[in-house]
Amino acid sequence: MSNFYHLMNQYSPQSTKLSSRLKLTQLFLNYFESTKDIEGLTKIYNNLEELDKLINNTTTRTNNINLMTRLIGLDNQLSLQILNQSWYSYNYRKSTLQNPLDFIVQYCLQTTSSTLKLTKQERISRLEILFPLYDTVEEFIKLRPNTLSRYNVEIQKILVGMGHYLGLSNNIDGLINFLNTKRLVQPNHYVYSTLIHNTMKLGFPPIAAKIFNQFMDTRLNTPPTASNNAPYASLIHGFAANKQWDALANYFDLRLNLPLKLSAKLYDDIIFSFKENTPPLQLIQTVYYQMLKVDNLRPSIGSLDVIVKLLSSYQLDGHQNQTLINPLSLRLNNYYNLVTSSNLDLDTRFFNTMIHQLVTNTTTQDLESITQLLSNLYKDLIEKDLQPNVQFLTTMLIVYLKLGRKEGVMEILGFLNSKPELMDKKLVYLLKKLI
Repeated sequence: MSNFYHLMNQYSPQSTKLSSRLKLTQLFLNYFESTKDIEGLTKIYNNLEELDKLINNTTTRTNNINLMTRLIGLDNQLSLQILNQSWYSYNYRKSTLQNPLDFIVQYCLQTTSSTLKLTKQERISRLEILFPLYDTVEEFIKLRPNTLSRYNVEIQKILVGMGHYLGLSNNIDGLINFLNTKRLVQPNHYVYSTLIHNTMKLGFPPIAAKIFNQFMDTRLNTPPTASNNAPYASLIHGFAANKQWDALANYFDLRLNLPLKLSAKLYDDIIFSFKENTPPLQLIQTVYYQMLKVDNLRPSIGSLDVIVKLLSSYQLDGHQNQTLINPLSLRLNNYYNLVTSSNLDLDTRFFNTMIHQLVTNTTTQDLESITQLLSNLYKDLIEKDLQPNVQFLTTMLIVYLKLGRKEGVMEILGFLNSKPELMDKKLVYLLKKLI
């Protein structure tokens, strides 16, 4: 500490070596943070205060904001004190520096990023400051009501962070009561999404559903759009993660065949939530039927691909009472007909997935039933000017050979004759068997 003062005293603010003084401050800032030396960080703050009174220097305030964020989790009270000073400077000196309030909020919200390898306790410590920070911001705005719209975005982000803190702290009561607290602003859809996500994560789907209902009440049943999709997605993923299939189905009237005006993104969320938590077959069929019947809806190819895999999974993975609902070929054929009638832009991945699932999950005795679907897939590929891959052609040849369909074999041979670049060892072997 004495070294710090000794070096600082060599560079008075009036001297031409001011930049050296600032650089030294930054070096000590890094050192005191690494050693978690609160006393040293406080001295740094006092030094920056002294500099800021004498000069109007952007670098000084940048250091001040860096210091503020480094204190979070170590000394939140001092960090808030620095924020007040920096924020005052930002508001009244019309500084071009980044808004310090936005800076600190973004810093705290980084805890939700998987790229930051923070422990759970480190995340909690960093988010904890948002509660007194919210009070600070609210007091500031009460004194200056005209700044409410200016800081609305930051306020909403603070509320999101507070929701994450309550979830990490396993504070279900806090999550329940969060929306009952009177605030200057109405929580936006990201705040509701955070509350729903964390309530679901703690294993309380009914409470999450109540929060969602409250969101719907505030939005007067506004249908989901690209901009307010988050709460719907959180509810869906939560129901799926908790395997609450009836709740999910009933919530969106999926079984009543009365489609809500759900967005393509929301249907994608529903389908991808099924990927890791396979639901009843009937629910999958109802969802994709509704999705493909909605006018002008463009679901992603990824979703269409996942549905093929889901429909195929019931053949092998022990869904005892569901395996006999209908054969795989019929399931996929019904789905494929619906997809092609929807005039969607399909790519080769979709066709290849269909072929792979058909052949992988179908017994030799069932080859007859899949031949027509294989033929339709092949013709549609050619018609759409999409080149079948080698796996597709090999599969077609194997099926036609086993069934003795000479016309099918000749059709494939004719295509290969025009595309010799597609020939590989397996195809050559099969062709040799024919000769």
